[in-house]
Amino acid sequence: SQYQAGFSSTWANPQAWAAQADSTFGGTVKDSAMGVAQITPPIPELFQNPTNPDTVARQLIERPNVTDSPALASAKMYSQAGLRIVDGMVTDANGNTVTLPAGGLATRTFFDTRENKTMTVTELDINVLRNAGAFPTNGVVYVASTNLATNPAVRLVNGSQLPSQGLTVVSENPVYVRGDYNTVGKRPAAIMGDAITVLSNNWGPNNSDIKGNQNQINPATNPPRNYNKGDRAATPTTVNAAFALGPGAESTMGTGNGQLENVIRFLEDWGGGGGQAFNYSGSIVALWHSLQATGQWACCNYYGPPIRNWSYDTLFNTSRPPGTPQGVIMSKGSWSQS
Repeated sequence: SQYQAGFSSTWANPQAWAAQADSTFGGTVKDSAMGVAQITPPIPELFQNPTNPDTVARQLIERPNVTDSPALASAKMYSQAGLRIVDGMVTDANGNTVTLPAGGLATRTFFDTRENKTMTVTELDINVLRNAGAFPTNGVVYVASTNLATNPAVRLVNGSQLPSQGLTVVSENPVYVRGDYNTVGKRPAAIMGDAITVLSNNWGPNNSDIKGNQNQINPATNPPRNYNKGDRAATPTTVNAAFALGPGAESTMGTGNGQLENVIRFLEDWGGGGGQAFNYSGSIVALWHSLQATGQWACCNYYGPPIRNWSYDTLFNTSRPPGTPQGVIMSKGSWSQS
């Protein structure tokens, strides 16, 4: 058949499209036939026919610079952040220095087998920061390191319970989420980064940051590395958060580049289709290509795929994650003057 299984020729009928799509997808797939109007995106330049839209979109997660227009600078998530951690300096939205509780912020390293690099991560202990009341009232945190020579990244740990206002974490660097996230008293949450990798609940207990490989040539002079995915066995893990992220490159015929199922990245052996589950409830938005986490997707040498129990989080129907970028719908109507 010239049509994919389940999609008959009637899908090409404009009159039947709206009813069939609504019936098949439960109202989750919509276009102009269902009354969806043109949306002006939160980054102004995206509405002005940019030549490279994903580069423009990525500005949402980047720090402002002197060449930004006032509209662009205010649209960046950095400008909305009530807490900013950049190169180890911690400030509030007004630039005042903030002192975080002991153990809430750390710098660590580990070897990312997809990137084939030792990553230097700014690590936020969500539980320590939450207990200390260190998160901003608006729930938006920006974290980044600017020294690209160190392969900077951000890692969120002990995040099973978030602050009551919800939490949105943004970085222009790659972001790693270690263990269950937002599973206790679930709150509206989002993570926005250059790329997002989920590390299972077993990553820390399995000591995957520092576990060395016996075949390493010179452990005395090289940082401990774990090249064997079999030494990184995952265990079931649940994450509830919207993700805004980027794939490394576009999928092409015959290569895939991971496609949707791997736009969230993995580094452990989840055991394949009969193995360990990654339970995800949220919303995935891919608006840019990753510029810092550029290691190519390849199944399945550095990871084994999880069972993917994925769903849209209906909490977002009534409670948006803090600072969620919004577009504007412009409706054209008629008017008269008497």
